[in-house]
Parts: sequence; C-alpha cells; structure tokens
Amino acid sequence: MKRMLWPMACAAAVLASVPLGARAEGADPMFPEGSDVEPAWRVGAFLQNQTGVFVAHDKAAFGDPKNPNSPTNHGGNFGKLSMCRFTFQLDADWRPTSRVWTHVTLRMARSLTVAADEGAQVPVAGYAGDDNKSRRKAWVRDNYYNETNLREFFVNFRTAPWLDIRLGRQLVAWGESGNSRLLDVVNPVDATWHQGILESYEDQRMPLWMVRVLADVPALRGGLDVVWVPMLPLMERPEDTVTVPLTFVNAWGLPTPPKQLDDSVGPDKINSKRLLIPHDFGTDSRVGFRWKGKAGKSVNYSLMYYWTHQMSPPIPKYTERPGAYDPNTQGFTATRTSFDVFLEFPRQHILGFSLEGQVPFPLGTMLKLEGAVELPRTYAKNSAFNRGRLEYPANAVERWPFQQKQYTVIQYALTLQQPFWIRPVNREEPFVLVFQFQHTAIPGIHDLDKEGAVVDVPGYDTTVVSQNSYKFIGALFTSFLKGTITPKITAGFIPKTTHWVVQRQGEIEKWSLQHQSMNNGSGFATFSLGFKLMDTMRATVAYNRFFGDQPYDGLGFYRDRDEVNVTVKYQF
Repeated sequence: MKRMLWPMACAAAVLASVPLGARAEGADPMFPEGSDVEPAWRVGAFLQNQTGVFVAHDKAAFGDPKNPNSPTNHGGNFGKLSMCRFTFQLDADWRPTSRVWTHVTLRMARSLTVAADEGAQVPVAGYAGDDNKSRRKAWVRDNYYNETNLREFFVNFRTAPWLDIRLGRQLVAWGESGNSRLLDVVNPVDATWHQGILESYEDQRMPLWMVRVLADVPALRGGLDVVWVPMLPLMERPEDTVTVPLTFVNAWGLPTPPKQLDDSVGPDKINSKRLLIPHDFGTDSRVGFRWKGKAGKSVNYSLMYYWTHQMSPPIPKYTERPGAYDPNTQGFTATRTSFDVFLEFPRQHILGFSLEGQVPFPLGTMLKLEGAVELPRTYAKNSAFNRGRLEYPANAVERWPFQQKQYTVIQYALTLQQPFWIRPVNREEPFVLVFQFQHTAIPGIHDLDKEGAVVDVPGYDTTVVSQNSYKFIGALFTSFLKGTITPKITAGFIPKTTHWVVQRQGEIEKWSLQHQSMNNGSGFATFSLGFKLMDTMRATVAYNRFFGDQPYDGLGFYRDRDEVNVTVKYQF
C-alpha cells in the first residue's frame, strides 16, 4: 500500500466543499488576490523533511507478569529514529477556458527504515521469527516508505453558472470538527507515516477516483455536493480504497498482541492476514451527498448521507487452514498448524449534520457541533466467544467462522474556539483556546455482559467497547513577532469506564467486566514551536508524549512512543 503524505492541494478540496454561491471569482484560488486577471497556469511546490527520535525510557519489550512471553509495548527504542521522511510535492492548475479548469498534485516521498520496522506485523506469510527481521524492514520500506503518487488529477467543468461537474482523482472534505472526523468519511486515511492524532486529516486523506457534482441553489441559500465513487479496478488498487490497518507498520502501528483468553488470537498461530476488500465496479461503489447552507446571518449548517464501507478496522470473517478431508469418516488432517485470517470491510450507512456559528462581540466564541449516526457498525466479538461452527467448504480447508455484532452508533462532537488577549505577554496577537468534547453512544451494548463484549481493535481483547465513550481535546496557541514564532500546546484524554478483571484460580483464569472511574484511561500531549525562517521556509519542533493505564487499550498502545519531532518545509 502506498503511504499518503502532506497534501498541499487542499485549495481544490476547500473550494469544492463550500456552496458555489460563496465562490466569487476573486475568491477562487486560481486567481491572484485582488486581480481580475485569469492566469492560464499556476504552479507551486514544496520540499519537506520530517524527522523524529524516540525519547521514552520505559518498558522493555517483554515484561507482563501474567504472560512473560507477551510484549507490554513496542519495546525500548530510546534515542532511535521514529521516522525520517523526505517529501517533494508539485501542484499545478491549468484553465484552458473560463468554464474548464484542471488540477494536478504529484507527490514523491522517500523514508529511511527505522529499527522499529523489525517488529512490523506483516500480513503475508513467511515473515515471522527473529530470522526475518531484515525482511520485515524491507517489506515496510517497499510498501509504505517509497512513494511516487498522482495524488490529485481532476477536470472541473462549469456547465452552468450554478453547476460544476468534477471528474477524476479527488480529495473531499465534508467534516467541520477537525480530527473528530465524524462527517469527513469520503476518503480513507493513511496514518502509517506518523501517529494519526498528531497530523491533520487533510494530510492523511487518501485520494479516490470519483464523479462529483456541485450545484448552487441561491433560493435556498445553500449548495448541494454529490459524490459517486464507482471503484475502478484498472486504475486503482483495492488496498488504496480503505484505511490502512494500524497493525501493519510497527513504528506507529500496534505492538504484537498478547495471547488473551484464547490462544487462537496468538500471533504464532496466524499464517497470514487476507483483506477481503470490496472493489468491483458498480456493485461496490460508494455514493453520498452533502447539503451546506446558511440559517440566519451567522449560522452555517450541513446535512449529509453516505453509503460506504466500514473502512477501519477490518473485521475478522473466518479463519482457514489447508488439509485433507475424508467425507466417509468426516475426518480432517491439517497440513499446517497456523491459520489464514480473512478480514472484511462491511457496508454501512452514515447520516450526519453540522452547525457552525459565532457568538457576537465581545466574546467572539466560535461554536461547532457535528453529529453522525452509523447504520450499522460491525464489531468483532471478544475472542473467548468469537468462534462459530466448524466448516469444511468444498472439503478443501478447515474453516472457523468468526461471530460478529452490528450496532447503531451515535456520535457527536462539540468544539469551542475562543480568542482572548493577554497584553503583558503578547501585545500583537491574541491567544486562541480550543476545546472539543466527543461522545459516542451505542445503545445496544451492555457494559458488563462479557459474552456480548465486542472490541475496538480485533485481536486485542482488552479494548472492549463501552456503551458510552468520551474524548476530551484542548489546544492553546498564539504567535509572536508577526507570525515569526508560533507556540502551541495540544492535549487529549480518553477515559476508560469498562475494563476486564482477571481472577486466577490455579491454572484457570476467570474473566469478568467491571466499571471503573473515568480517571482511568489514556491520552497524549504535544508541545510545539513553529518558526518562520523566511517568507518561503517554515520549521516546527515538537515534543509528543503519550500515556495510558493499560498497554493494550486506547492510546496506551503508544505509551512508549514519546518523541521529539522536527519538520522543515521549503515552499517555492
């Protein structure tokens, strides 16, 4: 799978995400600001390096007293590279006529392999064991770290003053609440190049070939945005149409799962992971729309619907292993002890809305509310109760189906953005405080029903899903010396209200679910300084810190991933 990096072609995506009536000719990014001249060509590019170093001292790779052979995290990597990535990106726009314009974004990226890549969970067979460390590093490099990619390529036809038709490879931004991504669901995401919560979703979106229609409706003070993703097997790979599973790359992927409850989830039992990605033209296409308009003088709203696939995580469907089957005795002889795990991306409907407005002066608070309903969302069951009835399809293999559960999921996120002044500290620019609260409710789940327990991350049984879950994110930033120095602090916390309790009775482990305080959980904090070195160069230095009560739950997965990260970008 390709890695998706920093897209600078967001102007086209932003242009497409607002009602056409709001796009005056002077506001079009194709035109120089304050000019009536329509340039036939516009070209821009940037060169960027992003390098990180792990600084966490903790934690040996092995040390769980309940199972000393299972890692409690990725393993100590203090002082080693977390990433080193070089990116060149070229953007070009061409307007041959007043009614036709094209946009192209080309990206080339090369990354150094890092020590953590030796622990990558390669999905194909033949990469397990200490003897294959170098092969795992090479696999990560070949599948993620080297990219020459046509990131965007589309033609926009203005067939009427109120109607645009856009054909080609595109990025679509429907969300209003940043990293909550409740409505921003058209494009899949690739966060393998860095920790996803530290980068914006605009930078992580993966492009898709699509047909897009944008219609302005002045009478209703809004515009309609319709998207059809047909799936084109001859023009795109199936794995580029879904979100990259986080378990595949080790530096920012998940650590090797422990054996929990059932040895069938142990990594030594798995021969390969096979993704059953739907990618047939027409039958597997995705389609949806967004209406965005104004209500009154200061309130914007949107309504959306999308018929798509559950792009992450892939859900285990069944395991298979080859062998010989005797129909007379109904006996089966396996030819190997390990299983191939088949994972699918189920269909789902997503309905959503957003509201955005500003409290008048003197407060000036910006308020955003975004909500979504998933009908339904599919979950993997806890492995202790996740086996179906043994099957022998076509008498060729032994197959164990996995049980799954489907629930209606309701989510909403409230974001407040408040500017304020601290004159003794900064007389030139205001400080900006951002706070976001997100709530996810699944009415059909009963928190303490262990037989009905489902998990967020298949293979990690302690990531049990609760009926209600919450996220809290806050940020504070300002700038000094006319934007020369920009300090920023961002932090987030995910409470954990339901957890597994293990009671050992000799050789037997008894598992149960219990409630706990919202003080338990996991989170992150990042402290950064941005520098404007000249008109064309920017640099950012950041310290990223992760914490968590449990090593296999929430952001506790990454509690040994603390890093110092430096980004230098030159635009021309």
